[in-house]
Amino acid sequence: MADKKGRGLLMVFTDVPPDVEEEFNRWYNEEHIPERLSIPGVLDAARYVALRGGPKHLACYELADSDAWHSEEWQRWLNNPTPWSRRMSPGVVGTTYIRNLYQLLYPDPVPAETAGAGMAPAERRHFIHVLRLDGKGHHIGAERRVDGFRRGMNGDAALPPDGLGPLWGGLDH
Repeated sequence: MADKKGRGLLMVFTDVPPDVEEEFNRWYNEEHIPERLSIPGVLDAARYVALRGGPKHLACYELADSDAWHSEEWQRWLNNPTPWSRRMSPGVVGTTYIRNLYQLLYPDPVPAETAGAGMAPAERRHFIHVLRLDGKGHHIGAERRVDGFRRGMNGDAALPPDGLGPLWGGLDH
């Protein structure tokens, strides 16, 4: 089985205006995620919607290593967007847009059971892991584990969170 979790994680938080939300979701699901999954080093991807609070949209990309984001292939997509991406990407339509790149701190090495586990599909929710990050993307406590927690991974920010200060992030695995 191919690894679905690695040593890097990219998380993109965004809010979009209601009048573009339907097309934004189609763009993300039909074009953007498949593009990113075609890049070497991108192991898995999933999208989530906030049950309350915000930003409303979260996209998570499991990376073999955080260097995958800096790869020539990834940068080619960033620097040569499709016409649809030029209209719908979070950097264009997002009223809130936070993109954080993380490098794994723990566990090291990634256990085989964890490496083989993909992002949680909607029909298989195991836990919600909520953590408090400071303005530099570092974990500062106030961690909450909800019933059914099976495993977790700890990371550190490799990109700044665009200076927007503290935020809460939730992952459903």
